[in-house]
Amino acid sequence: MAVHLDDGDLVLNAISPGATPPAGARVTLSIRPERMSLLHDGSTALNVIAATVVQSVYVGDHIRLVAVTAGGLKFIVKL
Repeated sequence: MAVHLDDGDLVLNAISPGATPPAGARVTLSIRPERMSLLHDGSTALNVIAATVVQSVYVGDHIRLVAVTAGGLKFIVKL
């Protein structure tokens, strides 16, 4: 299923573990921070979110990044 975010043109492909909601329905999307990775500009992948890293914190066994899209969507990446 394709999920269109309030961010604008950003579309993510998602797998629904249960019944698929009807087209146009609002849904809650959960993205696991540890399943995200960073790509260089111009790189491609199935689901890509262009964002700016606004904070980087070393947390012992990993680095936690806070990133924000041009539309203001904030999310966490665990490296």
